[in-house]
Amino acid sequence: ELTEARLLVEGETAALAANQITDEEIAELEALLTKMGDENEKGAGAGELVDRQFHETIARATRNSALLQMVEQLWTIRNRSPQCVRLFEKTRAKGYAPVIAEHRAIVTALAK
Repeated sequence: ELTEARLLVEGETAALAANQITDEEIAELEALLTKMGDENEKGAGAGELVDRQFHETIARATRNSALLQMVEQLWTIRNRSPQCVRLFEKTRAKGYAPVIAEHRAIVTALAK
């Protein structure tokens, strides 16, 4: 359910942000990508906080406080849900981390 909600809300949030995002916000996303890559190299889920910051930066770019609150709440639920926590612990233990290429594609689309 949480994944479905994130796909719906964050996808539409990114679409709205695409019409309003500034060059400064694109630069902020680029900096977060670099930081995410650095954190991923440390392993064990180190990039998760940066991943959250990335998605919340996009939500802020919409200039819609309701959407920002929704994105923040979805991430809070994810971090507090025992089921999600176990799932992410297992995936991190196997070496999975936020995928830079997917996030870069989002920034590229927003920058157009």
